[in-house]
Order: sequence, then C-alpha cells, then structure tokens
Amino acid sequence: MNRLAILCVDDEEVVLISLKHQLKRHFANYHIEIAESGAEALEIITELAEDEVEIGVVISDYLMPVMKGDELLKQIHLMSPKTINILLTGQASTDGITNAVNQANLYRYITKPWEQSDLVLTITEALRRYNQDRQLEEQNKTLQQVNQQLAQLNATLENQVKVRTAELETTYKNMQLLHDRMQDELTLAREIQAGLLPRRRPHWPELDLVCYTKSARAIGGDFYSYHAFAHEGEATRRFAVAVGDVSGKGASAALLMAASLSLFDASLDRFFTPAERLAYLDQALSLYTKSRRQNCAMCYLELELESRAKASDLLPPYAILHVVNAGCIPPYLKHTDGSTEFPELGGFALGQGLGMYAGYQQLTFNLTKGDVIVLVTDGVIEANNHGGEMVGFNRFQDMVHRGPISSATDMLIHLQQALDAFTGLAEPRDDMTIVAIQV
Repeated sequence: MNRLAILCVDDEEVVLISLKHQLKRHFANYHIEIAESGAEALEIITELAEDEVEIGVVISDYLMPVMKGDELLKQIHLMSPKTINILLTGQASTDGITNAVNQANLYRYITKPWEQSDLVLTITEALRRYNQDRQLEEQNKTLQQVNQQLAQLNATLENQVKVRTAELETTYKNMQLLHDRMQDELTLAREIQAGLLPRRRPHWPELDLVCYTKSARAIGGDFYSYHAFAHEGEATRRFAVAVGDVSGKGASAALLMAASLSLFDASLDRFFTPAERLAYLDQALSLYTKSRRQNCAMCYLELELESRAKASDLLPPYAILHVVNAGCIPPYLKHTDGSTEFPELGGFALGQGLGMYAGYQQLTFNLTKGDVIVLVTDGVIEANNHGGEMVGFNRFQDMVHRGPISSATDMLIHLQQALDAFTGLAEPRDDMTIVAIQV
C-alpha cells in the first residue's frame, strides 16, 4: 500500500462514515483515516509520522467544538507544510475561509452536501499536486547533493584539467596525423581501385554500353568488366559483360574485388561456355575466400551479334544473349515493343566452392535491334529512402520499364535520376553499380 494517507475530520460520525466509504472505493491504495475532532486529528498525524506515513490530503469540517476547521488546518500546515488542505463544510464564515487560505494554504473549499464526483476529482488533483511537490523536493535534494559533490570536484579539478588537456592536445595531433595519413592512403587506394576498372564506355561500334559504380565508402567491393572477343573475320561478334559484388565492405572487400576482377579478366583468354566460366571462377576464387568466408556475387552475359552486313535487313534475332548468374541480380531486359523482362536465375556465389560441383544454369534470349539490357548489384535494389522503404525488385523493374530506349546512356541517366528521387539525401548503405547495354 502507498505510504500516503488521506485524513477526514468532522464532528458528525455519519459524515465521516460516508466520506470513508466513498474514499476507500476510489482511493484503495491510500490509508484512509478519520477523526471526530481537531485534537484527535493532530494525534493521528503524529502517530502516522512515527510510522513514516505522510498525510497527503486533509479534508476538514469548519464548525467543530473546541477547535474550528481553520485553526486545525493552520496547525496541520505548521506540522506538514506539503499537506494539501480542503475545507468541506456548509457553515464556514468568510473570516474562517480567509484565515484558512492565508495561514493554512487552503487548496479548496467544498460545500455540504457535496457531489461525490466533485470530491473525488478534487482529491485526485490534490494528490497529484502533492506527489509532484514531493517528487520535486526529492529532485531538489538530489540536485543539491550533486552540486555539493561538483563543488568538491571543482576544487581539485583545475590542475587535472590542465594536465588532461595537454595530453588530449598531444593525442589529437597524433590522431590528426594518423587520420591525414589514412586519408592519403584511402585516396591512393580509391585511385588504384578506379584504375583497375575499364573506362565507363568502350568504343564499340556494334554495341552501346555504359557503366556506373559508386562505393558506399572510400573503397568498395563492386566492379564491372567487359570484353570483345577476337572474331578474325567471323560473321558473328561476341562480347562479354559482367558485374560483381564482393561480400563485405572496406579494405577487405576492395582486395577481394581486385582478385575477382583479375581472375575474371584472365579467364577471358580461355575458351569456356558462360556456365563453364563461372564454374572455373568459383574454383579459382575459393583459394582467396575460404579463410575469411567471403564470396563474390557475379552476373555474367555473353552477347552474339551478327555482322553489320548480315544484320542490315534487321530481321530478328539481331542478337543472342546468354546469361549465367552466381548469386547476383539477373539482368532486366527492356524491349523495343515496350515490354520488360526480369528472368528468375540463381546460382551459388563465386568462392564458395559449390558452383564448380553444382554447375550454373544458362538462359538464352533472342534480342532485336534497340533492346536494352540493365545489370545492377544489390546495392541498387536494397537502396533505402529516409522512411526505411527499399527500392525492391518490382519498383526497379518499373523504373526500367519507364526508361527510354534511345540509348544506353539515356537509360542510365533515367535510372540514376529515378533512384535519386526515391532515396533523396539518405546515405547509401552499400556499393551501387549499374551497367546499361543497347544492342
């Protein structure tokens, strides 16, 4: 039970019984005490104080023998200044009420007969005020103690502050030197990493291709690559395009990215089918990834284009697209008839040593002149706006569907603008790479 009491004082027993009955029903967690005279009320207050029970509210009649209500409330106020005093009477003089207000800090005057709801509301507010005052007093005591402790600390703190400030200044200078050195190294690493990637746009008369990549940190794990296979007079030209996404971020991802890109570029000198190429890369890359349990997701395309002379009649298919996927995002296809495709194609990420045993599924598509292919890493699909909403596969497919097919560059610019409009100023959480190709 609450260590707080409500005291009712009246010389009429029937009034006290009614008050106690009503208050017990509405304030069951409080001690409800009654007294038939001022003297008895003061005795109860003294006894409760010895039991460490505080008097939160006193409800007193005015016209009582020996000691009137205003005199009783005055004495209670001297004994317990925080107690909320209420006069409940039908026979109080103006002087008596004035005395209670001035000398007993009277909270409210209620006439008899009283309205139960009015009485309950008044006591509820009085208890709330009492508890607030008590809480404020406790906070003030705590604050005074804290201030005393602070004063004691301040007496000896000045010299300690001077010594500590000198130490911090030295540490800051050292940290600043280290930070500047790290920034220089990161800048160099970023330049080296950027130098590993081929230029954003190759000079291919048969194929319109443009690339974009952005790291979430100074250095990242996304990459792209492309290659035109030697044709030596063949009627069909073959091209390879890949996007990769190394697990993790920062320096470790950047190093694995460099290894993945190097192994991929080196594999292009060997004759493989698209599926065989990824199986080979899975095995080769596992030597670099097993110790750290990293991997590299990659989507790999090979395009077969008819020579200009053979394709001058523009009869379909103008190009044949072969797709294999190792845990990356399959390509989005935008056709000249306005339709879009997002094929379902999965596979184990490279470096896990699973794809070389399970193999990789290969899909083939016939393309007409003007069709656009879009490759992305998961940083694009998982980009968030300030509300935490993700771009997602369907929303990005709609962005592709709304994009122009006038050129690969126009499609890339459209996608960048659409992504910027969705994400706003939200910080990117992952590296983002987009490659747009128009056949």
